[in-house]
Amino acid sequence: MREYVVQIDSLNALNVQLRSENKVVTQRYAEEQQKTSALVEEKKELINKVVLASILEARSITVETLTDKGRKATRISKIAQLKFNFIINKNISAATGEKYIYLRILQPDETVLVKKNDNVFLFENKYISFSARRPIEYEGEEVPVTIYWDVEEFLHPGTYRADLFADGYIIGSAKFTLND
Repeated sequence: MREYVVQIDSLNALNVQLRSENKVVTQRYAEEQQKTSALVEEKKELINKVVLASILEARSITVETLTDKGRKATRISKIAQLKFNFIINKNISAATGEKYIYLRILQPDETVLVKKNDNVFLFENKYISFSARRPIEYEGEEVPVTIYWDVEEFLHPGTYRADLFADGYIIGSAKFTLND
């Protein structure tokens, strides 16, 4: 009987020791999981920062109204063409190569000026229409860009908005007013 008591005592002591070790291992595992989760979150944040840093940016956006002879139009009824000038900033983080710059011209009533209904591109996981697009060769340096819109419709007086997009991101926006 004593042998059983000694064996039970020994097994009980071993069980207490194993429970203690299990508790320590479980704690370490939980700590490592927290560290891993923190590193995954940090990695996501860094990836987002890299993505944001690689987005192109348009600046100095200007709009010129031109007559059919290429002169500056002073009245809305004489406008034959809209000329959009802007500069794509230098960005060493952005991917180089051919890129399409999309222009959306929104009228005062927020409708988009379009030539064809199938002029669409992907933006924030949905297809939206664009007014005009232009390919550019981007090498990481500043690029001056001009996009023309031939006016074939009646333009209403009011405040218009021009939005510029590239690589699925909005890269610039400007408002302009057309008066009678």
